[in-house]
Formats: sequence, structure tokens, C-alpha cells
Amino acid sequence: ICGVSGVGAGAKIGKGETIYVNKRGFAVLGAYGPLSIPGVDAGLVVNIGAEEAFASAYRLRDTILVVGGGIMLVVVLVSLFFARKISRPINELATAAAVIATGNNEMRAPVLTGDEVGVAAREFNKMIEARITSQARADEENQRLQADIRELLMVVSDAADGDMTVRAKVTDGALGNVADAFNLMIENIGELIHAVQNAATRVNAAALEMKGSAETPAPVASV
Repeated sequence: ICGVSGVGAGAKIGKGETIYVNKRGFAVLGAYGPLSIPGVDAGLVVNIGAEEAFASAYRLRDTILVVGGGIMLVVVLVSLFFARKISRPINELATAAAVIATGNNEMRAPVLTGDEVGVAAREFNKMIEARITSQARADEENQRLQADIRELLMVVSDAADGDMTVRAKVTDGALGNVADAFNLMIENIGELIHAVQNAATRVNAAALEMKGSAETPAPVASV
């Protein structure tokens, strides 16, 4: 609804805008002001329906709402996508850690990304490999230590039975020091026994000599 109307002569014409309801009951946006015609004391009123005047603004509003809603939807979907992309490798890493904690060293964390989470998964797998290597080395050392202990006990048993020629194998570590000290003790005991045997041999020889001297008759003196 649009219209133009004049104002009679002699009226005081101002200038402005207003919204009012016309006779037909429609909201109207009107603008009025004086005419710049020499010798004419009149004004001009221009009006247009408010709905028609604000149609572009309403369309812009609706467009903004639709576009804004679409952008918000895209942002939410992208956020969900990246959240899932980030949380999945983290969950996989946590699952692998929980399984390994039960003693299953065959489990490995999947490397799904090349970011910090992927780096953490690779380092986690390296840590597990180092743990397996260390455990295998410890088991090997334990088996070797048990074998050395059994061998040392056999040597001690032979020495207790009187075999002073046996020697314990000297290995690295504390057990090697024990074996070395045992060998030194056996050598000292062997030397002591040898010295005792020599002394016994000399005593026996002296006793035999004394016995022979006692059995030999003394010479008879001539008259």
C-alpha cells in the first residue's frame, strides 16, 4: 500500500517519519515534509505499507536465521567428528594399557593418527618392548643364578665328602665372590691337611727310627 498526499496552503509543514494505522486497518509507514516550490506553501506526505517496507528486512532476518542455523549445525557436526577422531585413539590406548596391566604383553596400542596421540601410542609400544626385553633378561639372569647355585652346592657337597680338589666356578656378581672365597678356603684347608699329613709322616718315621733303635741290642764290653 503506497500513497502520496498533499497538504493545503497555510499549514505549518514540519518534517519527519511515523507509523500509523490507516482507515483500512493496515499499518503504514509515512514520511512527510514541506515542498520546496517558491510561492507554494504546501507539504507532501508519502506513505507505504509497513509490511511492504520491512519485507526486505524480514527476508534478511529469515536468511540470517537459516544460514546461522546451518552454520551452527555444521559446527556441531565438525566438532563431533573431531571429538570422535581424537577420543578414539585415546580410548584405544587406554584399552591397551588396561590389557597389558593384566599381564598380556602381546597387546599393542594401535597407531591411528600422526599427531600427539599417535606419538604417545608409538612411545607406549616402545615402552612395552623395553619391558619385555628387560623381563626376558631378568628371567635369563635368574635361571643362570639358579644354575650357578646348584653347581656351587654340588661342589660344597663334594668338599664335605673329603674331596679337596674340587673348585667352584667363579662368575660375575655376589655369587662369584662367594665361590672365590670358597675356593680360597678349600685351598687353605688342603694346604693344612697336606701339612698335617707331612707332619704325621715325619712323626711316624721318627717313631719307627726310635723303635728300631730300641730293638737293637747294646754291644757287650770285653774283659
